[in-house]
Amino acid sequence: MRKIILLPLLMIQMSCVQEMRPIEIEFSVDVNGLQDVHSVGIIGEYQPMSWQHPISLNDEDGDGIYDKTITIQAAYNYSEFKYVLNDSIIELEGQGNRIVEFFDIKSTSYHGIFDIVKKDPNQTVFMH
Repeated sequence: MRKIILLPLLMIQMSCVQEMRPIEIEFSVDVNGLQDVHSVGIIGEYQPMSWQHPISLNDEDGDGIYDKTITIQAAYNYSEFKYVLNDSIIELEGQGNRIVEFFDIKSTSYHGIFDIVKKDPNQTVFMH
């Protein structure tokens, strides 16, 4: 009897595994008005991002907007992240993470202002 119960439970657990899929996201963040900006990066979930090591964003035209397109491997329809200033200042301290959503699409973009969350569907903050 015990074997019969365990087998269906194991099958249910195995069917809950989400398939990873590549999502291309163009991230950009406006840091105009901030002092002593030496670098801007992004931390988050899903490879190649991580919460420990920021990925550098670029401001090639010097307009104060840093950006980079990153292809992540995602299991869900959203990804959480935060921007990082000078490799040590993590934005939105004490607040939730930013969320970029990508339902049934292969690429999207997220544009934000450092340390500011607007009431905009593309700039959602997830509160833990």
